[in-house]
Amino acid sequence: MFEVGRDYRITMIVAVPGAWSDETSTWTVAAVDATLVKLTNP
Repeated sequence: MFEVGRDYRITMIVAVPGAWSDETSTWTVAAVDATLVKLTNP
């Protein structure tokens, strides 16, 4: 599903005081091992 060396736009939902927020950034796939995906952020 994920390709090593390819960039993906990942959105994370984070808790902020009294609400939820989302943070979006671009991550590069460094390695894939079964269901574990290692990401790096430039």
